Amino acid sequence: MKAYRIATVDMVRHPVVRVRYDDGFEEEMDFSEHIETGDLFAPLFDPALFATVTVGPSGRSFGWRLSEAGREIDLCADGVRSALEEQRVRRMADTYRQRRSAAE
Repeated sequence: MKAYRIATVDMVRHPVVRVRYDDGFEEEMDFSEHIETGDLFAPLFDPALFATVTVGPSGRSFGWRLSEAGREIDLCADGVRSALEEQRVRRMADTYRQRRSAAE
């Protein structure tokens, strides 16, 4: 299995980040549902904290408060990549379904 590396992660708007991998793949990740439903992500409700998102060591993760042991919120590059690829495929499938003609 390929070990993915994150090149950059930037806040697009609260609560959305754009993750770009070193192979050029990039996609936006929306944390709305995570912030609303999970204790782990609840601190990200604060836009000032959310804006501090950063890439972890060697590009193998990204997150917030990465230097604060026990308080960090981090996500694995491989797991996020899988979720973002699935998100892209679902969006492409939705677009395809919407463009199909009535005759099909």
